[in-house]
Amino acid sequence: MHLRGDPHGMIRTLEEYRHRPQWELYDLNSDTKELTSLIEEPAYQDVVKELRQELLAWLRTTNDPWICSL
Repeated sequence: MHLRGDPHGMIRTLEEYRHRPQWELYDLNSDTKELTSLIEEPAYQDVVKELRQELLAWLRTTNDPWICSL
């Protein structure tokens, strides 16, 4: 099924993709098209915290210059 006239089946437009929220979290088992972000849901805050800590550790380990953007 093609949406918005895109032959690749993308759900969002390029503009929507480029201007999305800084943080998103999806349950890919039940939301394969990534339509509903769970980032603000209280039940997922432990997951969000853990993922942010893992990301920060990886940025430090790799001396990533974008670490300042967190």
